[in-house]
Amino acid sequence: MSGKSKDNRKLVLLLIASISVVVLIYCVIRLALYSLSSYNANKEISDLKEKTELADSALTPLKDKDAGDEDQNSGLSGIAVSKYKSLYEENKDFAGWIKIEGTKIDYPVMQTPSDEEYYLHRNFKKLSSDEGLPFIDARSDIVRPSSNIIIYGHNMKSGDMFADLLKYDDYDFYSEHQTIVFDTIFAEGTYTVISVFRTDVSDDSNEDFKFYKFINNTSSYPLSKYLSEIKSCSKHSIPFDPEKVTGLITLSTCEYTKKDGRFVIVAAKMSDI
Repeated sequence: MSGKSKDNRKLVLLLIASISVVVLIYCVIRLALYSLSSYNANKEISDLKEKTELADSALTPLKDKDAGDEDQNSGLSGIAVSKYKSLYEENKDFAGWIKIEGTKIDYPVMQTPSDEEYYLHRNFKKLSSDEGLPFIDARSDIVRPSSNIIIYGHNMKSGDMFADLLKYDDYDFYSEHQTIVFDTIFAEGTYTVISVFRTDVSDDSNEDFKFYKFINNTSSYPLSKYLSEIKSCSKHSIPFDPEKVTGLITLSTCEYTKKDGRFVIVAAKMSDI
């Protein structure tokens, strides 16, 4: 091999090594920033949760809308659950809190009807955040509760937000985590999981179940039909009495086994009759 060829080979190797170092540094920085973002998000959630734990669950009037208030949900009024009053007055997009024991899911839930995905990449302070916050479908109503309240959340690689929903793919996990607590600012609520399934939202013409089309019990799309549909597509055979269902929450997060895939949990509030 000539001296010139050896020099060229060394230059190529040096260039490859330099690129590798740059890529490594970039990956380390990205990982550090991701970890910092996750830490900050969890710290904020912990602080918000602490505020709810310092208050009781009595009912109290909401603070009247402030003059010039431009928050998305400003103007809500009524009797609120005391422990959530301060969070609502801090941010009037705050709609409630969702928690599943034995998982990381323990988060405030937001709603911005005029801009549904506002909290897709924003935190409680409305600052940029990779994690975002769980948020309610713009069509769902918490004031006069709609038949189905749909809540969306990210499937984070860190396991935060709604990532733990995918654990319901396992029957044993489902059987040990059948209860979901979802409180709105107006009322506390306990729900029982009645369906677990995968679908996609890529094309209205395909055969995948479009869970998001049901919001309210109507003559054209009755609750009984929706309950039959979610029962038939559920991965787990879950017995329940449709006559006892008085309200639903639907939790949706991304899953990556198919394009535009979604992993969905439907839980019901049951009457005692």
